[in-house]
This record gives sequence, structure tokens and C-alpha cells, in this order.
Amino acid sequence: MEIKVEEKPTGEIGAGAGVGTEGTSFSFSIKENNYLGKGLSVDASLNMTESSVRGGVSMQDPNFRNSGNLVWGGLTNTKTDRPDSGYENTLTQFDLGTKFEHLAKLYVSPNISLAFDELKTASEASASMKKQAGNFTELTFGYGIEKDNRDRPFMPTSGSLVSFHQGLPLYSDQASIFNSIYYTKYHLFTENVIGALKFYAANVIAVEDDVRLSKRLHIPSRRLRGFESHKIGPKDGVDYVGGNYATALNFEAALPNLLPESTQTDIGIFMDMGNLWSVDYDSSINNSSGIRSSMGISSNVYTPIGPLSFVFALPITKESTDTTQTFKFQIGTSF
Repeated sequence: MEIKVEEKPTGEIGAGAGVGTEGTSFSFSIKENNYLGKGLSVDASLNMTESSVRGGVSMQDPNFRNSGNLVWGGLTNTKTDRPDSGYENTLTQFDLGTKFEHLAKLYVSPNISLAFDELKTASEASASMKKQAGNFTELTFGYGIEKDNRDRPFMPTSGSLVSFHQGLPLYSDQASIFNSIYYTKYHLFTENVIGALKFYAANVIAVEDDVRLSKRLHIPSRRLRGFESHKIGPKDGVDYVGGNYATALNFEAALPNLLPESTQTDIGIFMDMGNLWSVDYDSSINNSSGIRSSMGISSNVYTPIGPLSFVFALPITKESTDTTQTFKFQIGTSF
């Protein structure tokens, strides 16, 4: 028996661009999958959108000292300036962490991070917001616990995934504690309908003083469709300042065989509900607390120029301060 081994390049250079209702984006990355011939993964990347610029470098060892445990570390720098937020900030962060399987399908991921946050408020911001401007240093210990009972990681049809994450300050100029929980349950009703129930909840609580603007919560746009990203919940004047508490519940049904396979199109229907509330730094601000909900259709079309994503959503309940978004699309490509 003759065995031939052919070496292949382990490095990658990638770039991507996208445009949609939430603006344009561009990304560039250089990745080496076998650094020093030891199976280490090193990734340097740059991502730019209309509201943020993020650059960084990271390294992963998927089998640290032959233990089967993942060890990772990285340095990132992110500058964020969202419209109608009343502030901009530059965050530089060093991270080091690991992930390992403690019991069958039970994963634990402790990590530690050192962050430097430079926060500036807009000239039109309220007096309460302007008091929060400054430079902050924070050393945080975080951990995650995840139970994965899905039948497969990609496009699961049954099982569940539940995880809990917490961040605890070891040292901070303005300390706060972050908690979050995620739960997803999949069920195959028929070969044409795959259902999913998703739940998300998070809170951030100040240990002293108040939770600063750059650490306040917003509901991820993928969990509350039909509303513009970062434009629901409490407002300080004209600025959306986020909340101390966030929660979302999603009902989804994927219809994999609705259209012929040759169309390269995925269709799904959904119903989303969520709430974002509480402003600890000023009790006089309108919390705008209330259940937001929407229902609609989502579609992903795979084309030679990249994937096209469409969302048609009908808001059902909302607050008067919320900004709705009935139609959303995104087209992206890599080269």
C-alpha cells in the first residue's frame, strides 16, 4: 500500500462587503490555521460599519497540551458611534479564556478580560449623560455554562441548547455585574416544518454608582425583528440609552421544502416578543417599558454574488418611542 500526502496552504486571506437597510459594511481578515506547525489558529481582522470600526488579533489552541481543551486569547479595539445614542466610545480589550467539556455535553468556559473604555458624550446630550463621560479601566472574570443536547450543531432538527453567562468585576472604576441566559428548543413537526422556541434574558446591575452608557443593554436585532436596531426602550431626551434589563421570546418555523432546491432559497415564519426597561442613572426618565411584538416572514437566498437576506415584519404591539422597521434586507459577498 502506497500513501501519498500532499501539503496544502494553511493560510487564508478574506474580504467581504455588504449593503442593506441598516447601512454598508466591509471586512478584511488574514488567518493562519497551523501557526508554527502546532495546529494553532491565528486571526487578524478588521470590520467596518456605518456605526463602528473594530480591529483585532486572536489566537486559538483547540487542543491545549493534548488535553482536548480550547484555549484562546486576543486583543481588540472597537470604536462605536451610533446615531441617536448620545455618546461615542473607544474600547480596547485584552481577553484570555478556555472552554472544556466538564460532563457529557456540558461545557464550561471561564475567561478573564482587561478593558479600557474612553467614553465621550454628544454636546446635545442631557446633563445626566454628560456626567458619565470619562476613561474607565475594568478587570473582569467571566464564565459560561452550556448544555448542548442538539442532534447536530448545524441546522438542528431536535434537541435543545441552554447556556448561562456571568461577568464579575475584579477591579473597576465603575463596577457592574452582567448576567444572561439563552435557551433554544428545536422540534421536527414534519419533514417540511422545523420549529424552534428561543428565549433570551439579560441584566446588568451596578455595584456602585450606575451602569455606564456603553455597558447598558439592547435587544439584538435578530431577536426582535420589525424594529430598528438600538431604537427601542428608554430614551433620555432624543437619545436611546438602552436598559438595565432585556428579554426576548421567539417562535420560529423553518420551511425547508417550501421551494424547489434549485432556487437556493430558505423560507421561515416567525413571531417575536421582547422588552427593554429600567434606567438606573435617572429615575425621571421614561422607562418605555412594555411588550414589543411582531410577526413576519424571513428569507435567505443564496446567489453567485453572495447571500441575500430579507425580513418582512409586521409590528403588533409597541411603545410610542419605538422606531419600527417593516422591511429589512442585507446582501453580502466575499472576495
